[in-house]
Amino acid sequence: MDVAVTMGRGGYRVKERRRVKSRIGAKHLLTPQEAIIFVKDSIGVEIE
Repeated sequence: MDVAVTMGRGGYRVKERRRVKSRIGAKHLLTPQEAIIFVKDSIGVEIE
């Protein structure tokens, strides 16, 4: 089964909102590797 997921840390709306947009710091961005580790640990999904 193929599943597509979009993940982001809290506060990501700052970049997307209409008023007073701001940049998100590099340390706050979610990397693909961090997302894979989170999904494996929390849900127990096998990722190829």
